[in-house]
Amino acid sequence: MDLVGLLVSVHGDGLDAEAILADHPLARGVEPRAINAFLTALAGYFREMSARPALANSPWLRTHQGCWRDATLSWLALRLSADPVL
Repeated sequence: MDLVGLLVSVHGDGLDAEAILADHPLARGVEPRAINAFLTALAGYFREMSARPALANSPWLRTHQGCWRDATLSWLALRLSADPVL
């Protein structure tokens, strides 16, 4: 989970998260559906949190969460378009 969560940022920065995931020992043997399920949950979390009102002590938090929402959804869409059965 930590690896996939970190790779959302990698994908969001325009790098090939899939290549890193494919070569990383922590991802060996992990079902692609499990990764997609985690990305779906993460996207839902960021969607929900980014829609909340801004916080006075952290005015950029919702913007940051929106960027992570977009990166997570983008990576998930890429994975699903590569193999829609997953």
